[in-house]
Amino acid sequence: GVANRETAEFEGSIKVIEQYAANNDMDQSITEWNIGLIYLKTEENAKAKSYFQKLAESTAFEGAADAQEILKNLE
Repeated sequence: GVANRETAEFEGSIKVIEQYAANNDMDQSITEWNIGLIYLKTEENAKAKSYFQKLAESTAFEGAADAQEILKNLE
């Protein structure tokens, strides 16, 4: 999924990330982080914001401060 993200196959990348997460018990916050980054890259800021908002509010997600910073930059 991450490789797809880097090669601009964004729609396919989201599907691959979601499938991988479902099949490999991947941490949901990591899934959301990667999907949020894809939406940032495709300039779908409203979609990206919804992912980063949830992550910024999570006390369990180690990248919450990074998500908060991204949200500030989106405003």
